[in-house]
Amino acid sequence: KSLVDWIAAVHHSRRFSPEVLFLAVRIIDEYLAVAEPVLQPNLQLVGVAALALACFRESDSHIVLHALHLHEIALSADNAYDGPTILAMEKTISQALADGNA
Repeated sequence: KSLVDWIAAVHHSRRFSPEVLFLAVRIIDEYLAVAEPVLQPNLQLVGVAALALACFRESDSHIVLHALHLHEIALSADNAYDGPTILAMEKTISQALADGNA
């Protein structure tokens, strides 16, 4: 199963808005274009963080909704990542996109 397939499945199961799916895929694409090569074991974490970022951006930056979406996304990843790990990857992605002008 590809990363985008997994993102789409999580998106569908959590009933996020269509914009969240499109934005998450765009974030992943732009991040992979400017970042150092991402190893296979870290690819799902990139997807989890991109989906969380997309939810955050689409929820009008409401921190409570972001925390709820973060929890839901972590559950969808079988709790492979905790909140601080996801937030750290969100920061890494955001910085890479800002530095790469993506």
